[in-house]
Amino acid sequence: LVRSMDLDARELGHSPVTLRENNIIRSASMTYTTKLGEVFDRGNFHQVMQSAVSKMDWDGFGKRKQPQKNAVCCGDAEWPVTLSGREEN
Repeated sequence: LVRSMDLDARELGHSPVTLRENNIIRSASMTYTTKLGEVFDRGNFHQVMQSAVSKMDWDGFGKRKQPQKNAVCCGDAEWPVTLSGREEN
């Protein structure tokens, strides 16, 4: 589901964060019942989303995503880990 949201955002020309923010249940909409009958009676999902985006430094992701020397590649992800298993700085 998460990967699907990312692909949908890219196809629509939005960031994944924007797509999620546009589709999140707002506190003002509580009590909210989904189409499947699940009831959300409390939660501040928008605030949690904003806090997570801030803490993970979403805007700095592009710089961190740059391929690193000696990175181990797994699928379409590159990790800043050398073959010795130690993280590079």
